[in-house]
Amino acid sequence: MTVQGHLDIISDTNGIVRALRDGDFIKTDETTTLGADNGVAIATGLWLLAQNHFPHGPLEILFTADEEGGLNGVSGLDHSLINGKYLLNLDSEKYGHLCVGCAGGHTLRLKLPVQPDIQGLEGSLEYDQAVRISVSKLTGGHSGLEIHHGRANAIKLLSGFLEYVGQEIQYRLVQFKGGSKHNQIPTESSVDLLIHGSRLSHVQTLAAEYFDSCIATYNGTDPEMKMRVEPIETDESPISEQSFRQVIDLVNHLPHGVVVASTEPGVTVDTSSNLALIERDLKPERTGDSVTFTVSQRSMRDEGLAEIYELMKRLSSQYGTQLEHGSAYPAWIPDRGSHVLRVMQQAYNQLHGADPVVFSIHAGLETAHLKRRRPEIDMISYGPTLAGVHTPNERLDVRTVEPFLRLTTETLARLVA
Repeated sequence: MTVQGHLDIISDTNGIVRALRDGDFIKTDETTTLGADNGVAIATGLWLLAQNHFPHGPLEILFTADEEGGLNGVSGLDHSLINGKYLLNLDSEKYGHLCVGCAGGHTLRLKLPVQPDIQGLEGSLEYDQAVRISVSKLTGGHSGLEIHHGRANAIKLLSGFLEYVGQEIQYRLVQFKGGSKHNQIPTESSVDLLIHGSRLSHVQTLAAEYFDSCIATYNGTDPEMKMRVEPIETDESPISEQSFRQVIDLVNHLPHGVVVASTEPGVTVDTSSNLALIERDLKPERTGDSVTFTVSQRSMRDEGLAEIYELMKRLSSQYGTQLEHGSAYPAWIPDRGSHVLRVMQQAYNQLHGADPVVFSIHAGLETAHLKRRRPEIDMISYGPTLAGVHTPNERLDVRTVEPFLRLTTETLARLVA
C-alpha cells in the first residue's frame, strides 16, 4: 500500500510560513500561504510510519516534488519504484469527499512581438509624466478549484481600465505586468503609462470612477479590492500604438473562467481557462521586445483540452505570437467500481453513520500521471478540510484532522482484512 503527497507548497515569502491557531483553524498571519497543501500529506505519512496500533499490509510512503509547478516531480518519477496495489493520495481538500477523477491540463505561453515607440519617450512635451496604475487585494484562488466563482481577474480589470481611460485622454503604454503563479487567478496587476503632466488629476479621477464600477460588480467576490494611481520615474520607452492595440485585443480575446460547463452530476466545470500572467519583456537595446501571456487550461476530457488548445493555436496565429508549451498532465478518468473506493466508503460509513460524497475535481492531481503509467494500481484521493489554498487566507480545519486520520487507519486495516 502506498500513501502519497507532495513536498512543495505555494509561498510568496521566501518559504517562511508563520502558522498560528485561530479557534478551529490553523492559518497564517496572512503574509503567506499556510502550506497545508500539501504539508498535511507529509505530516500524515511520517505519522503513519511511527504508528503500531492498527493492522496494515506492507506500507510505503511516496513524497514527490514540484507538484505546484505542473506535476513535474511525479511525471519524472521512476514509476517502477511503486510497489503498492492501492494508493492513497492525500491531496484533496474537503473531509467527507472522496475524489476518484481529475481534470487534465496544460500551461501555454504566448509571446507577442511589440515595437517600441521611441518618439513617445523622447517627445517629452507631449508625454512628460510617467504614472503607475495598480490593482491589488483581489481574492484570487486556485485556477481550477475556484475558477467557477466569477472572481475578478486583475489583468482583465486593468485592460478594461486602459480602454476606459483611452476614451478621455491620450497616453502610451510602457509596461503591463500582472499575476504571480500559473495556477492562480491573478490577484494583482499594474500598468505604467506616459501621459501629459497636466492630465494626472484627470487620470486619477477616471481611475476612481472605474474602480467604483469594479467594486459594484465584484463586491460579492472581491470585497478587499484596491486600486492605486501614483507618479513614477521611468527610462523605458513605450510601445507603439499598433502594438498597444494588439496587447489589449489579445487580453480581451484570451478566455478566462468557465469555457464549458459540466453535465456530469456533482461536477460544475468541464473545461476552463485562466489568464494567469502578463509582462512586457524589455530588451536593453529596446528592439525585439515582446509581451508574454501565460494561460493555464483544464478539462475533464482529453477532447475538451484538445478543443481549447485549438482555440489558442488560432489566436496565436491571428496575432502572430510565438506559442510555447509549459507543463501538461493527463486527466484521471473516474472508476466508480474501484475496490479502494468501496472499502473507504464502508469505513467512512462506520465512523460517521453517513455516506461520503464521491466526486471528480477540476484540477490536476498526481494520481493522473500515476494512473496513466501504472493503470493496475487502485487509487483514491482525500484529505482533511482546507480553505483558501494558494492564497494568504489558506487555513486547515482542525476539527477534521482526527477523523481524517481515523479514516486513513481504518481503510488501511480493511484493505488487508
